[in-house]
Amino acid sequence: MDVVLEFDAVSVGFGQARATDKVSFAVRKGEVVAVVGESGSGKSVTAMSALGLLPRNAWSEGGIRLADNEILDLDNRRMRALRGNEIAMIFQEPMTALSPVHTIGWQLDEAVKLHQNLSKEKRTARVKELLTLVGLDRPEARMKQYPHELSGGMRQRVMIAMAISCDPKVIIADEPTTALDVTVQAEILDLLRELRDRLGTAIVLITHSMGVVADLADRVVVMYEGRLVEQGDVDDVLLRPSHEYTRRLLKAVPRLGSGTRQAKDTEPVLRVRDLVVSFGGHRAVDEVTFQIGKGEVLGLVGESGSGKTTVGRCAVGLQKPTAGRIELFGNDIAKMSARVLKPVRARIGMIFQDPASSLDPRMTVAECVAEPLVLHKAHNRTDRVSELLDAVELGNALRDRYPHELSGGQRQRVSIARALALNPDLLIADEPTSALDVSVQASILELFLDLQERFEFSCLFISHDLAVVDMLANRVAVMHKGRVVEQGSRADVFGAPQEDYTQKLLSAAPVPDPAEQRERRVSRG
Repeated sequence: MDVVLEFDAVSVGFGQARATDKVSFAVRKGEVVAVVGESGSGKSVTAMSALGLLPRNAWSEGGIRLADNEILDLDNRRMRALRGNEIAMIFQEPMTALSPVHTIGWQLDEAVKLHQNLSKEKRTARVKELLTLVGLDRPEARMKQYPHELSGGMRQRVMIAMAISCDPKVIIADEPTTALDVTVQAEILDLLRELRDRLGTAIVLITHSMGVVADLADRVVVMYEGRLVEQGDVDDVLLRPSHEYTRRLLKAVPRLGSGTRQAKDTEPVLRVRDLVVSFGGHRAVDEVTFQIGKGEVLGLVGESGSGKTTVGRCAVGLQKPTAGRIELFGNDIAKMSARVLKPVRARIGMIFQDPASSLDPRMTVAECVAEPLVLHKAHNRTDRVSELLDAVELGNALRDRYPHELSGGQRQRVSIARALALNPDLLIADEPTSALDVSVQASILELFLDLQERFEFSCLFISHDLAVVDMLANRVAVMHKGRVVEQGSRADVFGAPQEDYTQKLLSAAPVPDPAEQRERRVSRG
């Protein structure tokens, strides 16, 4: 196959700091090359150098060849002409990449108009064709909608339509499925595969999901600390890795079927009965019933919009239910005033998905952890903060740093320490590891298991990552369109699911084995 994009000893740096060091690999026509590695490994910087989108303070050396052009030698005008026509980008979060004040049709029309000299009528026809190509129904109606009116999967399809609008030779997809549910992710991967086969477009896939790599990639490039440490066929790299870092990365991937935790028969800490939450005329939560025993982890799984987070907010009194009961430690909190609820909340901790936004950037690590202690006027705060930082394996060396001075994994450890500050009986964890690299995620999950067994707190663990839930949970509840459609022990729900929707979720979750993933894709139809 013809090489369409080639990196030849590419190095990128910022001042004296070198972000990547002599990275070399090639991408052929119709090929998907996955670039994997932890945050800071140089994946995105390498990709951005091919698009000419490095920050002004960056320098680069080596060679990047695209369609007979040496990219690093092009000026801004010539590079702009190349972007879109020859090489395009699919961003990780379409909600921030798309303009919120313009319709989908207007934005796609602008992308076509920028690179093609077509009449208004022909551009409109092209936009309809693109929306149909990426599997969006009723293209004429979609053209009139704004990004906020579409689901996450639909927005990602619009981003893909924009990327292929001028039939580029290469698409760079930067974490295109990270924020998506497993079923929507499977649809997007199928779409990318179909477009690759139909249009012959080469794809550079930047991801930290080994399941996504196994599902879509032909070859894999592994980066570590700015260097390319391994590359090869997807089967060789994932099944027979030669570099120690690749083996460590694969070992850190949680896998369905590896869980061992048994259901517990203990006194309920949280009991939810016939919970209903309505917004306008829409029932976001529809007669949900479950309970969590003392020292037990209940995994609450389902797609975005299924009502998981709303249930979690009700459990801590942040959302008033429309109907039903929420019994926390034997008391119905739905009927409590804010004053009466305050001491009850002291027995609940909360871990959010994104610690960068949930930690106050003006507070030090010690101040963030101490915040619940100050709010509830606890004594011996300094000693308690030191004890908590030791418990989450950060130690006192970082207590005077600010959140922006920490890595993502360190920030999440601070969030866990803060959640445990008041020795809670119940922890609500809302997608606490979804934004983390697999190796960082593995260390956080091990820490969570250790702390949960040590302090014996109960936990409502909300996630769309079934393998993570399989590892942590004693029992599982599956939500779909506001209802709990199946619940039971982890072994029963994941090992012998009774409901079609649960089976669909499990079959859509990618596994980091290319051969097994191909079989799953065929059986999925």
